[in-house]
Amino acid sequence: MSLLLFIQLFLHIFQTVPEHPGVEDPLPSCILYRTNAEPVYTDSLKGNILVLDFWASWNAPSRKHNMQLIKMHEKYRQYNFRRKKQVLFLSVSMDTQPELWLIARAKDDLHWPYNFCDFKGWESPLATQLNLYRIPANFVVDETGKIVGKDLWGTRLDSLLQSLQGDVPN
Repeated sequence: MSLLLFIQLFLHIFQTVPEHPGVEDPLPSCILYRTNAEPVYTDSLKGNILVLDFWASWNAPSRKHNMQLIKMHEKYRQYNFRRKKQVLFLSVSMDTQPELWLIARAKDDLHWPYNFCDFKGWESPLATQLNLYRIPANFVVDETGKIVGKDLWGTRLDSLLQSLQGDVPN
């Protein structure tokens, strides 16, 4: 392969990779389905702070991140009871096999109410709308429905949530 052909191929690949919506963009409207087939409309969650986390049972980095999310969920769950503006964690799995997703979800103890998987993998409507092409990935959405952070992990995610929520202690 000539160097020129290689460079053209390289540029084509990187020019065609779609961008995520950026910070300040609105979260696209979408319907997500819980395990009991109950629909959840992303627009219905406005007024809350959302941590929209994309993961899969087969992806080790996202599984490791699940452990951090559990600690953060417990921290904010305590303060959610007293507030109108709550921090809600939404886990969206990119799995295509129900049994693998259910096992990983149980093993990782993802017990919050907003766990979704439509078993369409990368063809999932929200993943398509957000132009996802890798995981783990996350989006933080403020109470107006605007994306205010993306791909934040650990203390960076916690700091943003604290600034959005107000007087949550460390």
